[in-house]
Amino acid sequence: MSPAELIISALIIAVAVVAQASTGSGFGIVASPLLLMLSPHLVPGPLLLVSCVVMAFVTWQNRKGLRHLDLKSALGGCLPGALAGLWVLPLLNGKWTGVIVGGLVVASVLAGLARFQIPQNRISLIAAGVVGGVLGTVASTSGPPIVVVYRASDPDRYRANLSLFFLVSSQVSLLVLIAFGAFGTADLLASCWLLPGVVLGALASGPVVRRLSAAAIRPAALGLCLIAGVSLVVKGALA
Repeated sequence: MSPAELIISALIIAVAVVAQASTGSGFGIVASPLLLMLSPHLVPGPLLLVSCVVMAFVTWQNRKGLRHLDLKSALGGCLPGALAGLWVLPLLNGKWTGVIVGGLVVASVLAGLARFQIPQNRISLIAAGVVGGVLGTVASTSGPPIVVVYRASDPDRYRANLSLFFLVSSQVSLLVLIAFGAFGTADLLASCWLLPGVVLGALASGPVVRRLSAAAIRPAALGLCLIAGVSLVVKGALA
């Protein structure tokens, strides 16, 4: 990667970390489309490893919200979903990965903006976990299905449970990639190039979270996701 690409990738990761720390979601859905446009080699493996670091950080930040573990059913769907994603991954070239991920990002954002609600129950959470596992392995973004299904009134509980789900789902998808030889030394090195963005985002997230309410940040994050998703779909369609 060129110096300019390294700087841009670090800034993308930093923005995604701030979104995650502020709303409990947004890391994968912000970072994955933008990094795919910058360099397809950064997704899924390198971004999954960095996602594990980010989710551990945000979960720890909001650990008092883990008094209630709401997403156990969804976590049960991660492993079969991740394995299914490994089967899907070779069937997709860079173009179709971008179109599919971008389309899912746009759909999830529009669902959020329209306040569309799927009933939150054991079956819907398991289904969201399976689909999230597939997306985690394919494109490092397990967020859209679970964000649409899961709701909690307490901000700490919401952020903590979502981040814990993303931590486990990212670990499962990463381990599946490693086990089947789809994550190597080059991916590990690429992950290291993204880590400065994590540090930058962690430092920036504290002041942002304290000064802005989640209600003010989430529309901005959704808007950024929508722009990224549409751009990815257009780029993939024209490729």
